[in-house]
Amino acid sequence: MRRLLPVLALLVLLAGCDLKNRESSAHFIPSGPRPTQAAETQATQTPAPPQVTALPSQAGGAVKTVLDQSGTYAYADQTLAYRYRLPYIDLPGAWAMACNREIDDRFLTPAQTALADMEAYQPVDLQTVDYTADVQGPILTLRLYSRTAGGGTASAVYSVLLADGTKVPGQTFLDQAGLSREELTRRAMAAAEQWYAAAYGSMEQQSPVNYRDNLDRTLDPSAFTEELPMYLTEDGRLTVIATVYDLSGAPRAVELVLGE
Repeated sequence: MRRLLPVLALLVLLAGCDLKNRESSAHFIPSGPRPTQAAETQATQTPAPPQVTALPSQAGGAVKTVLDQSGTYAYADQTLAYRYRLPYIDLPGAWAMACNREIDDRFLTPAQTALADMEAYQPVDLQTVDYTADVQGPILTLRLYSRTAGGGTASAVYSVLLADGTKVPGQTFLDQAGLSREELTRRAMAAAEQWYAAAYGSMEQQSPVNYRDNLDRTLDPSAFTEELPMYLTEDGRLTVIATVYDLSGAPRAVELVLGE
């Protein structure tokens, strides 16, 4: 019996050490700084990457959607509801390809950059990029527009012949609308002046020089020709995309429906 006592004591000691090690492992806290709240928030708010796939086509198969993603994105104390939908003109011809390159540069790349910034938990201002596609006879008209949370806007219009993807001359739309080049210039300038007054008229008294100088730049007759991007609405009214200079002198593209 006396010989067994040392053995029993050794077993009890080993069991106690094993239990202590298990308790220490269960409550182990890694060393190093704790992740910041922003990093923790990023893990729960990072959106899924965009799915750039062959989505349903429009305009008789001439236009395909290459990006269509929407959702909400929370950054700091603000939440942005966004929608990015981008087209691709699926027609032959150098003009159609040139339109696609411009769409990529002006609209698709900013949308992809915004999505990448969301993944990296960076501030994003781009709210909407979308388009409409309409076919009237042999002509495809593709309209794109974008909007930022800060109120900035951009728009573009591309008119393409369905048969071969070539550019539709502005004179074609003038003939359809029954307008001469002189009448186009007169009506477009009047519409631009009306738009400018509605947008910035309240600031004329505070910044009279800036108001008049940038209005004069906007109403340059050489900018209102048949080379303007244009299209016909469903009810036959001619609409042009003109450049307007705001009070800071920055250009912005606006759609103008021409009146009488």
